[in-house]
Amino acid sequence: MATCDHIIDPSGDAPTTPPATFLVSSCHLILASPVFNAMLTGKWAESAKTDGKFNLNAEDFDTNALVVVMNVLHLKNRNVPKSISMQMLAKIAIVVDYYQIWETLELASSPWITHLKTTLISIMSPTLTTEIHMIIFTCWVFQDSACFREANKVAILRSREDMHSPPELPIPSDIIG
Repeated sequence: MATCDHIIDPSGDAPTTPPATFLVSSCHLILASPVFNAMLTGKWAESAKTDGKFNLNAEDFDTNALVVVMNVLHLKNRNVPKSISMQMLAKIAIVVDYYQIWETLELASSPWITHLKTTLISIMSPTLTTEIHMIIFTCWVFQDSACFREANKVAILRSREDMHSPPELPIPSDIIG
């Protein structure tokens, strides 16, 4: 599995990194994700083996976020961070949403979301920031309705402008509306 660019960078710079390669279990991926299941068992190019291995490309994901997700999927719990930054959580949420592995990451994400809620309380800016967008998206992906409602409340009460989703976060238009 190879990855490319870091896609969320508050400074606006998107540093490119060389592709990373992971040796992972196709069985774990198939069990965890309907997307991986379709890729690896369907009639797609990804389902063809080369040298006895599947070769998947996972472009546009943050490499570190993908490493965290793969560690969770492969039950490498000691390699899963106990706490992460809000930016990293948003990057992980993008991977989780894309591969539809919400339930699989539920236990690992619970303490991360708890920390996110304390971050939410500390956001006091009168204008919307990238952070509030990240929190809204992350709460939506991990289906934490209380966090999602609170983040939207903060966005509505503190916003002096229309809410527009940053292009790097795939927030559905019905949520922005």
